[in-house]
Amino acid sequence: MKCKKTFAIAGILVLASFNALTAQPTYRSLKQPDGTTFQAIERGDEWLHFFETPEGYVVRRGDDGYFHYFNINALGDFVATDLKVGIDPPVDVNVRPYENPGVLRALQRKIDTYNAAAEVNRQRYLQKQRSVVGSVNALNKGSGRTTLSTQQTVQVDVGLLLVEFNGRPHYTSDPQGSRPNGYTVNDFETMFFSDDTYDESSPDGEDVFGSLRDYFEFQSHGILTITGQVINPSVNGIPTWLNMGNSAPYNTLGESDDLLEDAINRAVADSGWNCNYDVIAVLVSQDDWTWYQTGVAWFQSSFSSNNFPPSFDFTNWFGGYVFNERNAAEYRDSDEATFSHIGINCHELFHVLGWGIPNILNQGTLIWAHSGSGDWSSMSVGYRTGPLRKTESPGDLDPIARILMEWAVPTGVTTNLDDESITYIEEDANLNETFDFYRLTSSYSIEEFIVENRQYSGFNSYLPEWWKSGNKGGLLVWRHASSTSQTRSLRRADNDNEVVLEGMPHVSDGDLGDPFPGASNNREITPYTTPSTNPYAYGTFTGVAVTDISNSDTTMTADLCLIFHQTRLKI
Repeated sequence: MKCKKTFAIAGILVLASFNALTAQPTYRSLKQPDGTTFQAIERGDEWLHFFETPEGYVVRRGDDGYFHYFNINALGDFVATDLKVGIDPPVDVNVRPYENPGVLRALQRKIDTYNAAAEVNRQRYLQKQRSVVGSVNALNKGSGRTTLSTQQTVQVDVGLLLVEFNGRPHYTSDPQGSRPNGYTVNDFETMFFSDDTYDESSPDGEDVFGSLRDYFEFQSHGILTITGQVINPSVNGIPTWLNMGNSAPYNTLGESDDLLEDAINRAVADSGWNCNYDVIAVLVSQDDWTWYQTGVAWFQSSFSSNNFPPSFDFTNWFGGYVFNERNAAEYRDSDEATFSHIGINCHELFHVLGWGIPNILNQGTLIWAHSGSGDWSSMSVGYRTGPLRKTESPGDLDPIARILMEWAVPTGVTTNLDDESITYIEEDANLNETFDFYRLTSSYSIEEFIVENRQYSGFNSYLPEWWKSGNKGGLLVWRHASSTSQTRSLRRADNDNEVVLEGMPHVSDGDLGDPFPGASNNREITPYTTPSTNPYAYGTFTGVAVTDISNSDTTMTADLCLIFHQTRLKI
């Protein structure tokens, strides 16, 4: 089904200022091994990940399995204390250490280094893609919409390397005892590489909605094809897991880069396995909560070819990441871990292909909860979506990501448009179709806005988080720092950055009030409205407006169509 929307852009010649509302924190209960519980909120991303107590103490899991209080030193390193959260008093522990200017600069330097490596990989990937598909200029515009003009595809080969540790063997059973040998090679390869067939149930009987290959074929307009296989040899379809010996060196966050490197070295040098793939995904035995290292990405530029044996072909390697054989639900308040789903893999693979992480400072305030795009982007927390919140049906990439990977070209708006149609393409990887994004560029700053139609269907079927309450889609207005930046955020129609709902973190991400007009029935966004198109903290304005938004479907079903009239506002 396809729905359409229309909008327009307007210029205004009066300065205006806008102050962002501060999001209300949402805390949840975490449990220590001895049963002690405490309240904390999740901060950061997979690279700078930690929890924070209501008092502002930084909390991470230590080598002993307990959550400890941490400080952050002048080098930006997280330093564990011997003090256990909820058990020991936080003596000599700094409150919100990341607000210290020196620490903040050190963390920002680390992020800048990471993002520089990501950009190297993005350019490498684009070079590979352009050599097959052509450049962004090889696009045409017909019938008022931008469409891709090629039927060529680019292939990225992913090798799955299965590793286990002494005392942490791979999964070998289930409550019915029907998997005495664990998961099969086919289980892993079907989840990753099957083509339009992984749409019934996972090996543990949970609903699934497509493979990793299916996901990227749709997100890329059919340009990117993910192929690959399990690296480990097998006997009768049962993989031989690579034993890494003692797990102690890899028990803490931040050491998965060592694990990735060591696993590849051991597979190549000790076992003689073929590891010549574009990307290597190291799959760790057991579940993410037990291991507490749910997928972290590293890029090719993070390693030297001297760290690998000569038989490893480093030339075409983008990098790799670590994830888990099984994963628990987002809130991890039970032991119901099951066969891993595609969401975390989609997220981490896209990092390896060149997607960075948000800067600490964004929109004039500290940003520690991903990019401000929530469930609306799989590069924020949208990879977690699905009926069980186990990443089984990750939401779309945000349009900025698709544009910067040259998988979509937005229609530039240079004049006022009336009744302009914006089409939502459901589950369609046809290169003759379009994602139909529109770009509104500010005349007064480097700010720009990307407008898209997002419906709750396809991989987005499990938006919002309380998706059972309705299937109302709408128009999303994305604020983009500039045409080359990866920094982006969502201007939510109801201006509600976070709704506090007990026991549910990130509850505002993907809610019914985010799209226009959505549950709030908000029919315009201008420099004078709340939310505003103005920069959050700069005291200037953009002159961009989308006005007179109305619905053509009063039932508010998935067939919702919006009509946008963009008329020039006058002083």
